[in-house]
Formats: sequence, C-alpha cells, structure tokens
Amino acid sequence: MDFLQQFHMEDAKTFVYLYRCIITLLVVVLGFTYKKYLNRKINIFYGYILCVAISLYWAFRPIDTHYGLGDTKGYAWMFSIVSGGGDLEFKDVGFDFLIKHIPGTEVWLFFLVMAAIYNVGYLEAARRLTPVRFGVMFMLVVCSFSFTGYGLNGIRNGAAAALMMVGLSSQRIRYTALFALLAISLHKSLLLPVAAYVVSIFYNKPKPLLAFWIICFVLSFFAAGFLADAIPWNKIMGDDRAVGYLNSTFEENDATFSHTGYRFDFIVYSFVPIYIAYKAITDGIVKSKLYIRLFTVYIICNAFWLFTIYIPYNNRFAYLSWFIYPYLIGIPFLTDGKWCTTNNIHLLIFLNFSFTLIMWLI
Repeated sequence: MDFLQQFHMEDAKTFVYLYRCIITLLVVVLGFTYKKYLNRKINIFYGYILCVAISLYWAFRPIDTHYGLGDTKGYAWMFSIVSGGGDLEFKDVGFDFLIKHIPGTEVWLFFLVMAAIYNVGYLEAARRLTPVRFGVMFMLVVCSFSFTGYGLNGIRNGAAAALMMVGLSSQRIRYTALFALLAISLHKSLLLPVAAYVVSIFYNKPKPLLAFWIICFVLSFFAAGFLADAIPWNKIMGDDRAVGYLNSTFEENDATFSHTGYRFDFIVYSFVPIYIAYKAITDGIVKSKLYIRLFTVYIICNAFWLFTIYIPYNNRFAYLSWFIYPYLIGIPFLTDGKWCTTNNIHLLIFLNFSFTLIMWLI
C-alpha cells in the first residue's frame, strides 16, 4: 500500500483549509438541493461515501501541531515508539491494546484506524437514530462545531465519544453498556456520560432537568471560578492531563478555548439543543424514550461543563456533552412528523453550520 503515501499532505495550512472548503461546498450543495425523494442517494453519498472519504483524508494528515493538529505530533511519536518495539504503557487499557495491535509501522495506519472508529461510530449512531435520513444527520455531525477538532486533535477523546454515541443510540441497556465500557477503555473521561446515562434510566423528566440546568448556569456564573480551584478535576476526569488544563496559563489567542472568563457565546450555543429538545418533547414532536434519554445525558454533562467554564481549554469538558449536540437538534426535524419539512431541513443544515463557519473565520 505504499502508493497511498503519495496522498500524504505535508503543509498543515493547506490540509486544513482544503478540508474546510470541501465541507463548506458540501453543506451548500446539500442545503440548496435537499429533497425528500433524494433520501436514498443522500444516504449513500453524505453517509457512506463521506464517512470513508473523511477517514482517508484524515489518515494522511501532516505531522504538525498547527492549524488544529495540536496532538498529531505527539500521537505520531507514541505510535513510532510502540510500532518500533519500544515500551510505552497507557493508563487507558483500550487505547493501550489498540495502539499496540495496529499492524505495520506507517503512522497513517494509526490515524486511519482512529478516524474510522470516530466516523463510523457517528455514522452508525445516525443510521440508528434517523434511519430514513441518516445521510443528512451525518452531515449535521460533520459540520458541527466540535467534530473536526476531535477528529484531528483530541482523537482519543473523539473516538471514545463516538463509541459512546453508538451505545446511546440503542434501546438495549446491555448493548449500551458494552459500548460504554469500550468508550471508557479509550478515555476515562467518558465516565461522566456513562454516569449520566445511568441517571437517565431512573429519572428523565424534562421540566426538572431544564430547571436543573438553569440553576447550574446561575451557580456557575457566580461560583465557577471558585469551583475550578477547589475541585480536583483531574481525578474526576480520570486523566492526569486535566491538571494542565486547570493550572496552565495560555496565550490569549492560542486557540478558540484559550480565553478565560465567562463565555456567553458557548453558553448560548450549548442551550440551543436544550431548547429544541425541550420543545420537541413537551410539544409531542418526539415521543421516543431514547431521545428523552439523550436529552437527560446532555443536560447533566453540559451542566458539569458550566462549572469548568473559567478554565482555559475547557473544550475537553464541553465535548462530553457536545458530541450529542447534532443528534438532539437533528432528530426532531429528520424523523417524520410536524417539523420534518424540506424548508426546515434546509434551515437546519445552514444554521448548524453557520456557528462552525464563524468560529473557523475568527
């Protein structure tokens, strides 16, 4: 498979901006051309083909740390040590097993495996939750704000969250438990969504959950700074690197999440799926117990993030709820019902991507 090496892109800027241009073009095409009678073709192209294409493109990334590729060089170094017979031990047993059993010594194979877990996981969740229009749902996932960051940078977090999403897309508790264990084995931070899922089995009333989030929002506004210093987040997250996110000082413009202070833009962004899901549930648009369970998990995990909002690079915490984001906003519009109209789907596609595009441009 040496011929594949010719596709290896060396320039990080070209790699990232070409990807963004292609995604923008695909969003525009889908947004303007979507018709219900095209669902089968859309499922094939925006589902299966796009999943394979993104996985392959990400596999041949530049080994760089710029333009959103921050952890790439570190993962490449780890894989080169392990594939060369070196002895590295990882606390997360699933990741330890995975990195040591990838055949060959080419680093693109490692990135391909991680990208495949990530993309196939989210596609499978889309297929299960919106079987008629899973191509559109997967495109909503692809153009959501956090998708690219956790496919290219926080790849272990991302792969773990994708596996968790597969589990959350099933009504069967045993099936969910299996994928929850796999997710935790890749990254222990997924213990939070797992705990939230357990809560959702026993309690999932929309109105008290909304009130709970609002209370956490108010408390976080006044007390999040104190809690960030007082609570041992690294132990809660099961990741020693969390200490760095909590205690390090960062340049003001290093990254989107480097800014400290209360981020009302991300608060508003996080509230959008809460509002949509709450309206969909209380108005009877979506009656699925599975959707209500997703709503519960999102509320609990996002409320947790609110208390870390003063921490630089708190995206590691935000993603523990945001990986559910596109499914919460998409399901009410992509399952047959009152909200499932062509115009609404067009609007959903463009509005979902608009925030991502703004964040790419600033």
